[in-house]
Amino acid sequence: MNRTKQKAEDLAKICDAKVICYEELPNVINEFEILFTATSASEPIITDEIIKACDFDRHWFDMALPRDIHYNKGERINLYQIDDLKTIVSENIGFREDSARMAHSIIGRATVEFFELLNTLDIEPIIKEIYLKASRAAKQETDRAINNGYIPREYEAEALKMNEQVLKRFLHDLTKNMRNVSEDSKADMISGAVKFLVTKDSSKLDNYKSKHGIKG
Repeated sequence: MNRTKQKAEDLAKICDAKVICYEELPNVINEFEILFTATSASEPIITDEIIKACDFDRHWFDMALPRDIHYNKGERINLYQIDDLKTIVSENIGFREDSARMAHSIIGRATVEFFELLNTLDIEPIIKEIYLKASRAAKQETDRAINNGYIPREYEAEALKMNEQVLKRFLHDLTKNMRNVSEDSKADMISGAVKFLVTKDSSKLDNYKSKHGIKG
């Protein structure tokens, strides 16, 4: 509906809507649940004189300045004006900003946890290498003890198990602390140092022993 019918028809074509003559406003105003009004009228065009009681709730949106709707009756009409819409929009923006901050916090925590996990994964191969070296050391010492006659060969399995248990007990707190420190901000530096000690130094030591004919 528009005071200029051609404008109403142009909009109706876009929206696939029905055009009602502006003069019919008093007769049709009470037929619809939802109403949007935005005219440039200098005075309200919808007033108590044309509003009648209905058996359904109505939602009217007055988007005009000055106002298009002015009424005093409580005829199950929910009236929303521009100021109300601004408030609603502001509240929605506030909710979105709060949600954005919450999302940022969640993503931040998830990112920290992800990199902590990466650091943990980085330390695990080092810990595995430590236990492999300890296992080899336990086997070497068991063989040495048997070959030197310190332990009867029939006790080889028990001796090896005892050596391995001693080393595992010794390494337990060490490797536990290594996993904990992998979550530290200096984890890369610490894990790099440990890796150097486990792989580089030990390989140099093995080369030195081999070069000088040292066993054990």
